[in-house]
Amino acid sequence: MSKQVTTNLYESNGETLTWVKVNLTPEEFALTQEDQIGLRRTHNLGYIGPAKVINFYCNKCEKFIAGSPELKVRLDFEKFAMGDLVGSYYFVHDPEEHDLRIILSGPILRGDVEGGIIKPEYVERDNLGRVVPITRERISGILENILQTGKNGPETVREAEMLAEVADFDFREEIQKARELLKQRGRLDYQNPENLREVFENIIQFGVGEGDSEEGTYMREVASTLRRMLPYLRIPEELVLDASKTLELMHSWYCERYSGIEQEIQEKREEIEELESDKKEVSQAATGVHNFLCGLRRRLHPSA
Repeated sequence: MSKQVTTNLYESNGETLTWVKVNLTPEEFALTQEDQIGLRRTHNLGYIGPAKVINFYCNKCEKFIAGSPELKVRLDFEKFAMGDLVGSYYFVHDPEEHDLRIILSGPILRGDVEGGIIKPEYVERDNLGRVVPITRERISGILENILQTGKNGPETVREAEMLAEVADFDFREEIQKARELLKQRGRLDYQNPENLREVFENIIQFGVGEGDSEEGTYMREVASTLRRMLPYLRIPEELVLDASKTLELMHSWYCERYSGIEQEIQEKREEIEELESDKKEVSQAATGVHNFLCGLRRRLHPSA
């Protein structure tokens, strides 16, 4: 058995700290990192299971607690992966006297999943389908909830669609039904001033959404839904200012996106023109070499 290193791994919760005492191998310990004030963080360590935990400190309980906090693992869709990062784990503590606390969090790396070290019972969500297989029942449940309640948004339909793509299941008909229902429901919901106010406030606060993160994708869905609902909206007087700010932000985002696409098209066009020029030059070079080679062959084989 290799030598173990006992250390504390820290989590910052606002102005307070929680930490977990763990046993690590020297190789695992080397992947942790001390921050500017000397606290050791999970950094590039990747997944650590409950078996490595000795005890933990909860700042709300103000005491050390033996054993491991509850572990939750979330694995994201492959398209949201950033390099080797494919998800996160959270050690949480939920005593009766106060709310749930995150004691320690860290990254799930691709090698953790491929190595088979994550136990299914700790997985709260697996959008990779690598630890907990994606089932038809899971996708059907998501869509059935939408069809029965009319709740949840386009991002939930997109989640079901992506899960079906990962698992190679055909849910096209059910997904289309869900989209149509949400579209009809959205027209009604957007007549509610409080719903409109919430949409405006979210876009003003968080923007239209950047990058491929779940949050960015969600905000783009919110803005896209609002854009589709515009012909059906009647803006109350008290929301005119928020509506104006929101639509200015959306207009600016769409203009910037349009300019970015135009620039990308221009760059591709220039790249194609450059390739066409290279193609012409190479063709001329090949023809010149071929003609000269034919002359040499005639000299070598005059009777041919």
